Amino acid sequence: MTSSNRRAVGFGWLVGLVALGVVASAQAEDTSPMKDWMKKEVVAAKTAGDNAKLEALMLKLAKTVPDEKDFPKWAEYSKKSAASAKGGNKDEINAACKICHDDYRKIFKEKYRSTPPPK
Repeated sequence: MTSSNRRAVGFGWLVGLVALGVVASAQAEDTSPMKDWMKKEVVAAKTAGDNAKLEALMLKLAKTVPDEKDFPKWAEYSKKSAASAKGGNKDEINAACKICHDDYRKIFKEKYRSTPPPK
């Protein structure tokens, strides 16, 4: 291998490592206590079909509005999701989750990332 080939290979490795670091950093920045809770608790309950647990989690979530001004329908959406879970209707559960995420995900990520999850 010539020295120019070794440099090219070395540079390739360097670019790859930098890219991995950027991806890892972006993934680390995309986490939050609430997101972690959602994945660990809510998604797990939805996936398992544990509607009683999902209902309870959504009722807890309804009580943790980060800011009434920025999230005027947070509690309403959470309660709608809880009612859908109680009824066992997966389509309604997913729709209730989707509307909240569509309405609030951007502002939550921008201003409320450190909000603690329900206890």
